[in-house]
Amino acid sequence: MVTSDQFANAWDDANRQAHAAVVKVLTGEDDSAVQAGDGSIDLNLGTVIDNVKQKLVDDGFAQAAKIPDVDKTITLFETDKLNEAQDAMRLLNVVGVWLPVVVLVLAALAVWSAPAHRVALMAAAIGVGVMMIVLLIGLAVIRQVYLDSVPTTALPRDTAADIYDIFLRFLKNSTVTVLVIAVITALAAYLYGPGRGARWVRRGASSGTGATGKYMARRGLRTGATGRWLGAHSEWTTGTAIVGGALALTLWNYPTPGAVALVLAIVVLVLALLGILAAASGTATITRPPTVGRSSAPGDAVRRTPGQS
Repeated sequence: MVTSDQFANAWDDANRQAHAAVVKVLTGEDDSAVQAGDGSIDLNLGTVIDNVKQKLVDDGFAQAAKIPDVDKTITLFETDKLNEAQDAMRLLNVVGVWLPVVVLVLAALAVWSAPAHRVALMAAAIGVGVMMIVLLIGLAVIRQVYLDSVPTTALPRDTAADIYDIFLRFLKNSTVTVLVIAVITALAAYLYGPGRGARWVRRGASSGTGATGKYMARRGLRTGATGRWLGAHSEWTTGTAIVGGALALTLWNYPTPGAVALVLAIVVLVLALLGILAAASGTATITRPPTVGRSSAPGDAVRRTPGQS
């Protein structure tokens, strides 16, 4: 019986209803059969009977509507920690919604107000990544403390570990996801910098997209004005693609590391396609290196000193 699909469905449904009842008790909602009393958890029989009456009427037994209303409450158990649990639940509701928003707003303000935006973005990403690593280490330590405190006579160790892992799986997945996003953000900020490795990566990407675009142009697949516009507005198109990826992750319901990897792959693919389309315009572009030690206005002649190549 316990291995049948019917039992699995009944088990899932019972756990969902129990979870909903616990949440309503902790949040103080009164429309559930299980309610928070004065230092106790009570079962409201009136709510139970009303639900049964409605179920019977919906199934075609109209006489069930004549069952009289019942105002009876049975105390399931008493506890002096209910008020503390409800206060903690209200605090978690507020913190869970607003703390991530506050962190993002403060990080954005720090990046915006910093003299070096790229360095500030990299520092913020590294800080968030370190916090996520500390949180993962803390969860692992708490897991070990919890397992050591559970008597093996009351609950097998493997079962206790499964309960802990299932109970905190969403928190762990979210922590790993934020860690992956922080690493990607810090890496992207570094690649936009003047470092030798960043310049090498940018040159390699530019050479690859440029060669592909020029090959397309030689084959007659020129993008013309569209390609020239993409080349002239590369900063805007790149920023739009990155912001689009960030917005997709923001709107994603419970993003996972796999979802982050998917969005990252799509963004990189879009950036590569934009570079290829810009290079396939069929127009040769000559970029003059900036003059070191002086500023020159557009149209100034490039002077060559003896021995300069």
